Amino acid sequence: MTGMNNNLWYATIGYGMTAPKLDYLTCAQNARLERLRIARLLRQGHHRRVFLEEGRTQFNFPEMEIQGRTLQPYITLNILKLISTTLADLLLGQEAILTIGNPLGQEAINDLRKRCDLHPIFYGSARTASWAAEAMVEVLRWQGEVWVKEVKPDEVFPLGQRLPDGQYAAYRRYAVAEVVQGNVKQKLLLETTYEPGRITRVCYKLNGSAKTDAVDLTLWPVKMPDGSPLPPAESTGIDCNTIVWMGNEIEDDEVTCDDDGLIELQDELNAEQTQIARVIAKHADPRLAVPETKADESGNLLASHDLWFYRSKDEIPAYITWNAELAAAALADRDFTLDGLCVASELTKGLMGLDRGAAPDSAKRLRLQATKTLARVARKATFVRPFIRTVMDVAMDLMQVSMRVQVALTVDPEDTTKDLGVEVELRDGLPIDDYDQAQTIALLTGGKASMSVERAVGLQIPDPVAA
Repeated sequence: MTGMNNNLWYATIGYGMTAPKLDYLTCAQNARLERLRIARLLRQGHHRRVFLEEGRTQFNFPEMEIQGRTLQPYITLNILKLISTTLADLLLGQEAILTIGNPLGQEAINDLRKRCDLHPIFYGSARTASWAAEAMVEVLRWQGEVWVKEVKPDEVFPLGQRLPDGQYAAYRRYAVAEVVQGNVKQKLLLETTYEPGRITRVCYKLNGSAKTDAVDLTLWPVKMPDGSPLPPAESTGIDCNTIVWMGNEIEDDEVTCDDDGLIELQDELNAEQTQIARVIAKHADPRLAVPETKADESGNLLASHDLWFYRSKDEIPAYITWNAELAAAALADRDFTLDGLCVASELTKGLMGLDRGAAPDSAKRLRLQATKTLARVARKATFVRPFIRTVMDVAMDLMQVSMRVQVALTVDPEDTTKDLGVEVELRDGLPIDDYDQAQTIALLTGGKASMSVERAVGLQIPDPVAA
């Protein structure tokens, strides 16, 4: 797919297992699906499957005999998930403030926010885009109301090129279901195409993963809210798409995820963590060296070997311990790899909760330490903010075509002070130093006041409605 980075490490490494290709998808769509599959497994912590079982690791993990079983130790320290979650927290740690230029429109936005619980949807989209490189939501009408719903990126495929507004001209969504016709089970494929102002659906039979004949939509098990079959086509009543797409970051016209350049380091970190565990296990259960004369005729030791009688020091058993220089080598190497992950992701250990030693003693110091990270978050916000604004604009357009709220959004064309565009203010959720803020307010409002009381209250309460 043009404009999407399909040349990531896990798509082109050249060895290892991959998921079966689906015949009803194009080669580019199958590559995208494989990329999302591996990215999802990594985020969920299934590193053993990704690196070991599918043969992608660069390191050796020897087998060990543990309580009579032969196992391959593998310890995971999932930093990739921590990075995605931390970046999402810094983007939308607090609920975004959504405002519009007229009171009735603001009331409609507040109703939508409460009805759909928008904050988890936007937060989840930012977190999904972090590891999947993209995220999508659908704006729809259901039971007479407008709703916003997050869509899994491996269900919907953008079609064509990105437009100047950052969206795609069309999207195609795939769903598979199994139905019983008579006594025969049949797999069906539902293709839903989203275009500006129009949604179309076609249902096919599946032979393996290849689509064959088109069938009537009445066979599809999911129905409309009133129980009727899905319509083959429906009009949305607006001139924009009801699927809204967001790229995580775009570099050289390629969409990238936050895991780019970090997966090899995660593999190395897992290897070093496992090596440390192996060293500790060897120290906890070392081999016992005993004089050969203490063995019986079969070469075995007595069960009472915990107590030994000896005549000379040469007969004293000894444990064989492995001097691996744990602190000087393995731990230092692991910390170096962890530092490399932090440098590549532009995140500080303090923000991820990995910093050892004294914690920042003030919110100001924490923000100063996180200057580089906050700069990266600001770059990501240039994609998140338009995404949220587009979602809200599409929702408002759907509200306008509904007679129930059309009056609420009508603005006097002669009043240019009112703007129908939705403004979005992101909040990172980092703590605010109350003492520093109080000093600032006292300085600005004392003597020759350069700040109004309303502005001072606004600093204390960021939500303008509450203020």
